[in-house]
Order: sequence, then structure tokens, then C-alpha cells
Amino acid sequence: MKVVFAYIPVVHSQVLTFLEQHRDIPIWLLDNEKGKAENVYLERDARALPAEDIQRELEAHDFLNVTVVDPKQLPRLVRDIDSFVIPEDEIVRFFLEKYVPDTPILAKNIFIRWTQKLSTTEYEVLAGRMTTEEIFAKEVITNLEDEAQKSPDWWRQIASAVVKNGEVVATAHNKHLPTAHSLSINGDPRSNLDAGQGPGIYTSIHSEAAVIAECARKGIVTEGADIYVTTFPCPTCARSLVEAGFKRVFYKKGYSVLDAESILSDAEIEIILVKD
Repeated sequence: MKVVFAYIPVVHSQVLTFLEQHRDIPIWLLDNEKGKAENVYLERDARALPAEDIQRELEAHDFLNVTVVDPKQLPRLVRDIDSFVIPEDEIVRFFLEKYVPDTPILAKNIFIRWTQKLSTTEYEVLAGRMTTEEIFAKEVITNLEDEAQKSPDWWRQIASAVVKNGEVVATAHNKHLPTAHSLSINGDPRSNLDAGQGPGIYTSIHSEAAVIAECARKGIVTEGADIYVTTFPCPTCARSLVEAGFKRVFYKKGYSVLDAESILSDAEIEIILVKD
């Protein structure tokens, strides 16, 4: 017999879609309250409802074969189970691998919550992205690649430019504060992380934030302007671009991490790939 085993902090449409696909098999909900003593990430998920509340909500959606499971009881309960169907989630895997490591797992890549994997994976920007081969755009990006080389960052050298009415009005590169020598003096906390991990952990100011600050200092209005970046913006910078009122983002390379692309797209900011 197969069983769905999932950690569901809140019920939303994708939860219901996932469960609907497996309506013919029992649903086991991880007892997140009891699991907190063993997994710190459950303790950190402050918005999560107790599994019993999730059970009642799922029953209201006509999912009637739902059980709340104490993870310590898994070895006893698994005797009649052939395999688990799970949403890909390191918390669920933690308890299954700890208590029933020999039971097969079929993982589904569907969004239930922001897992570590979803939060750190780099995604190709959508196929069919708008592109340009205009000479002006390529010239701006080429000049920005030179600007990026001014960055003292050991990991990445990135530059940005604000363009208004066909003219570059501000440029900046990523740099460290309070001094460009901060990495040499104090080291880099990112040296403890692998690529994609902890995207918010850094001691630098990103080039997008730096060029917005440059515009603010010079009294340059960014509402309706374009921004050119050598590498696709991170989620934090994407939010800044939305609030600064940019209408178009031109970039040459890079991936969308977390929800950076959807932040820009939902704000109706055009995303344009500059091709060589």
C-alpha cells in the first residue's frame, strides 16, 4: 500500500492539487508540533498551523482518509506500507530517513512550501524570453562588463547602468562596505557556503542597489527608466527595481533564484536578454 506523507504548514491551491492527484491513497500528515523537538526548521516555521487543524481543513475539502502521524510512530505504522509519496521536502525526508530508511520514496516536485532546495535552486529564465541584438544594448552591456571588473568581490563581478531617453545616466558595480578591502580584512562569510546557498548572506552592496543609490544622490528619477545588468538580479534587487519604478530590465547572463523573475514579471517589468 502507498501512503502520502507530507508536512503541510498551510492549505493552499497547490496543496489541494497535489492531494487530488493521490486521492485514492491515505494521507499521513507529519505532526509538526511533536516533530519540533527533532527538527529546528519546524520550530522556525512560525506561520504553520498544527497538523490537527490542517487535518480538519482537508476533511472540509472532502479528503476523508487523513491521519496525523507522530514521526516516532513511523516504524510501527510502516509495516503495511510499500512506499511513500511525498512532496520533495527535506523535512519530510529527514523523518523518513531517520525512522524508516528502508521504505521506498516517490518524491513529487510540487510547491507546498519554500524548501531549502526550492530556495537555493537557480532556474533558467523562461524559454521564449524577449531578446534584443540592438547595437546600443550590446554597447551598454559591453561597457558594463568593463565596469564590473572594478569590483573587488572574489566571487562575482557585476555592474548595472540606468538608461533614460537612450542615455546612460548612472553606473555602478558591486562593492564591499565600509571599505573595498573588507574581504581582505575580515574574510567573506560566503566562503562557508556553496553556490546557490544563502543568497541573502553577503557583505557587499549589489550593483543594482548601488546604482539606485547613485540616482538618489544625483536626483535622477528612476520611474519609467531602464536598467541594464550584466547578471540577472537577485530577489532582493528585483524588489528594489520594482519599488524604484523601472519599466525594463536588460541582462546578459544568469539565472533567476527564488522568485526574482516572478517579482519582476508580476510588476509588469519587461525582462530582455541581450544577445551577442
